[in-house]
Amino acid sequence: MSTELKARAKRLRAAIQTELGVKVSHSKSLELVAKEENFPTWDAAVAAHQSKQPDGAQLSAKIQEQRWPEPQCALEGGDVDYRFMMERFRPTERGGSITLIGGLTNSGKTTFLRAVLDEYLRTYDGLVGVSNEEYESHGYDRDRSRLVRSAFHQGLPNLNDTKRLILDDLRTDMQIKAAFSAALNGAAVIGSIHGRSGSWILERLYQMGIDDRAIRLADLRIYMLKEWGE
Repeated sequence: MSTELKARAKRLRAAIQTELGVKVSHSKSLELVAKEENFPTWDAAVAAHQSKQPDGAQLSAKIQEQRWPEPQCALEGGDVDYRFMMERFRPTERGGSITLIGGLTNSGKTTFLRAVLDEYLRTYDGLVGVSNEEYESHGYDRDRSRLVRSAFHQGLPNLNDTKRLILDDLRTDMQIKAAFSAALNGAAVIGSIHGRSGSWILERLYQMGIDDRAIRLADLRIYMLKEWGE
């Protein structure tokens, strides 16, 4: 059974590179297959596949569990508790993720991300790469952030050495694909993006060639931030 899973990992690795232009290592592709099967590690996935095959009812339940959740989860700007993002951004062994904070111009996306960064640094030890040089919080990795800003503004998908990223104002297709590349390679990414609704943002991702499988593997969540005082 492990041979079957390894073959799937090889196909997945090729598909991600072809469709998204994202290079994923062999070990990371094994982890992504395990994640797709809803197992925490590759070893757990192999062990499960070596046991008896599930019956039809179990297969049906598994398919339901893998459905990607509805993206439109609106956040009321004045009532947001920034600490709710910590579950998405704190150190973890479950793999990468990408969280997009959507909203229109002047909805407070940059302010929100800065508050997330401040809350994280008050709660956890660890380095964070940020794309906005206006963030002056103490404790994040300024040297790493300079590299992140350079890569981000050039739209290059080479953010994969940083395990926690805050990317403000994702605009271009290359920047968005770079964010997905980092998430697929194990980083926890929180970024802001212009959009009038979660469905509108999701449609843009589809138009870029980011399909449901990549969305699921990157563990995408979209939250809409309404205007302050709305």
